[in-house]
Amino acid sequence: MTRRMDYFELEPTGDLNDRSLFYFEDPFNAVRHMSNLWVGSRVTKHMPKHPVLVSHRRGATTLTGFAGGSCGGLVVSAKARAVIETWCAKQKIEYFRCALHSKEGKVLSSDYSILNPLGGFDALDDTFSTIARADDGRVLSISTVILDPVKLQTAPHLFRLKQKPTMVIL
Repeated sequence: MTRRMDYFELEPTGDLNDRSLFYFEDPFNAVRHMSNLWVGSRVTKHMPKHPVLVSHRRGATTLTGFAGGSCGGLVVSAKARAVIETWCAKQKIEYFRCALHSKEGKVLSSDYSILNPLGGFDALDDTFSTIARADDGRVLSISTVILDPVKLQTAPHLFRLKQKPTMVIL
């Protein structure tokens, strides 16, 4: 009997067509070294004590379990964080509480967190994925990602794809 495994890429941008949803575009005023959140490097020493993410959309005040943004960081509600902390208790993940503000300056929530899954896990099926490599074998880009079922047997619940650390898999 085969066990079916479902995995999903967590898309940090959210629904770009719903203009009512909170969406941040320029977090660098609040979070220095935010680009390190794209690749799973530690950012603890660079984080402000109380980061604030501001929506760039006027009137965008609808909040969901995952807040969308263009920087690649995972921003989640307290409920989503609690689920992730429970299922991923043994994993190395940095958590930073943050506040979400509207473009008009209104506090929408102070109960969200920026998540940074550290490192990466090799779950890529090199045979069936479409990978562009440099002459020295380094991965330049991956246009089609196929996960390897054998490698997934030891995969954590939440991980960055080692060969493409901007991709977070759940």
